Amino acid sequence: MKIDQVFSTPLVYHKNEGIVDGLKKYILDNQPQGVDSNVGAYAKHNLKESRFDFFNSNESIIQESVRWFGDCLVKTVSEFNNNILNGQYGVGFVDSWFHIGKKYSSHDVHNHGNCSWCGIFYVDGGDISNGGETIFRNPVTPNFTDCGNNYVFTSIRVMPEKGKLVLFPSYLDHYQSLYTGDKDRIVVGFNMTLNPG
Repeated sequence: MKIDQVFSTPLVYHKNEGIVDGLKKYILDNQPQGVDSNVGAYAKHNLKESRFDFFNSNESIIQESVRWFGDCLVKTVSEFNNNILNGQYGVGFVDSWFHIGKKYSSHDVHNHGNCSWCGIFYVDGGDISNGGETIFRNPVTPNFTDCGNNYVFTSIRVMPEKGKLVLFPSYLDHYQSLYTGDKDRIVVGFNMTLNPG
């Protein structure tokens, strides 16, 4: 018997604790009052969210972070594409923002449009034993259910560990589970496009 695993969806992880302290300070010094982006506020519960132009800052910690995020995406896509462009890609950051999640924060199921890849960087996972995981849903939706396709009904829970970057295709539905910790949960999110550079 031969089995082809088709239509797989990658989740890619990178780690960088070196930018965490600088990002956290900058974010806490520039806290929004509510959902300043005015995007999908109904889906965001007990969260503060910046406008979607977070990476437009000239602050050195922001520019250092942007370079690293872009480098991670280029490495990731080069690996998937068998390095056919020798890593020569131009990364465009379409949107960028941060969240500060308070106790009982959550974010309803959503995906991201107008981009091919997305990233979530955990600046501070808060009290990680108290929820706040990012949960990615399986993009394969069956039209009939029985014991022959139970394997389809899976999701991946990503723990919000400090310094962890998760890159994922924009079509993946995901959400933040209910966070019940007392410490702030801080993440940076961004949407990216990629073209030959």
